[in-house]
Amino acid sequence: MKYRLLPLVLLLSAASLSAQTWTLAQCIESAIQHNAQLKNARLDISMADEDRAHAKTGYFPQVSATGGAFIGAKDLIRGEMEMPSMGTSGIDLSGMGGMPGTEMPGGEMPGTQIPGGEMPGMDLSGLDLAGMGSSMPLSMIKKGVLATLTALQPLYTGGQVVTANRLAMLQQEVSRLQYEMTEKDVVQNIETYFWRLVSLRSNIQTLDAVDAQLAEVHRQTEQYLSAGVINRNDLLRVELKQQEIAGDRLSLESGIELVRMLLAQLCGAPLASFDIVASPLLSPIAPDSLFVPADVAVSRREETALTAKGVEASELQVKMERSKLLPNVAIGASGIYYNVMEKNQGNLVGLATVNVPISDWWGGSHAIRKAKMAAQQRANSLQDTQEKLQIDVLAAWNNLQEAYKQTQIAETSTQQADENLRLSRNQYNAGTLPLTDLLDAVTLYTRSHASFSSACADYQVRRAEYERKTK
Repeated sequence: MKYRLLPLVLLLSAASLSAQTWTLAQCIESAIQHNAQLKNARLDISMADEDRAHAKTGYFPQVSATGGAFIGAKDLIRGEMEMPSMGTSGIDLSGMGGMPGTEMPGGEMPGTQIPGGEMPGMDLSGLDLAGMGSSMPLSMIKKGVLATLTALQPLYTGGQVVTANRLAMLQQEVSRLQYEMTEKDVVQNIETYFWRLVSLRSNIQTLDAVDAQLAEVHRQTEQYLSAGVINRNDLLRVELKQQEIAGDRLSLESGIELVRMLLAQLCGAPLASFDIVASPLLSPIAPDSLFVPADVAVSRREETALTAKGVEASELQVKMERSKLLPNVAIGASGIYYNVMEKNQGNLVGLATVNVPISDWWGGSHAIRKAKMAAQQRANSLQDTQEKLQIDVLAAWNNLQEAYKQTQIAETSTQQADENLRLSRNQYNAGTLPLTDLLDAVTLYTRSHASFSSACADYQVRRAEYERKTK
């Protein structure tokens, strides 16, 4: 019994999944969490935070460690050490053998007395050693180990560290402004696709009503044809109109599927089960309450703030180029460990450095002038951006007012088309109106309702666009 119920449970689960519908608020909330553009924008904020944290480390000491070992094919230090002169007075060296490689000029070694004046194995008789010097070969350090640990605290860097931190902080603000701008763009796109989808669904409902009307007309026409009142051409005209409506339906269904997938992708929702709730298109109210003065709207725009941040960044870049030409001062200490003669040795050394980039002055002045020119460009762009944004806001308001008036015109046309179809239907039933006039009335009815739904959807899109540009 349990296994028999399992397919039913799976079927109900699949049905509930396929029946999942989303409201406009749910679409926006899901997009903020799952949209790829917003995810990347949040990552941009995180990267800017990391850049700020990295810039702060410029205030910390610069610590470095070095270690190594070496071994040479020969001793690194090689040479000869000169021995002092020695006399031979008071020493009888006759009969002594020579010592290979060793000479004792003068026969006297200070501080050493040879009893009896004899040294076995040395024969220096007949040699005059007085005043002669001697040398000893010397070599050492064939292998060793060396390690250092150095810490330098920058005292003055010409302002580079401070300016870098201000630039990093500015980038944080820019990344947040860009996120807000991206979020508003995503929300506007969602509202656009949502209301386009609602409009297409409304047109499908209009075609359903037209299909019902044509089905009734087709039934009556067949009756008239059977009674011999009309000829077969009238029936063909009705069927041709039905085929035209069927073609319109296919186009609408294709458009609905495309817009549905685009909206699902923006929301980060599964394509197979995504759909929106039924949302009727009602006649909109006058948009007067939405009006915002253009100068106020421009001051709220992220584009204005971003351009101003660009000007500030250019000014900081000028300071950065200047700071690169100033001296750098640092103090610190270095610990040294070495073992080069089979003995561990260590030392601690205090350090103080002053670095003056003299050769950079040659090209640095050109870099400063270029940075000033870039700052002037940004300042020029700020005024230009504000003027263009003001025009953009005014154009959006005009588009919203036009969209509202189009809905009023379309609503009036819809009412007239409804009445025209009703009268034409009654007259056709009474036999006082040709079939072609009735089909014309059906066409007007279809077009007027499609125009009304499109106008209402366009108004919602224009409203979202205006709110995007004024909040």
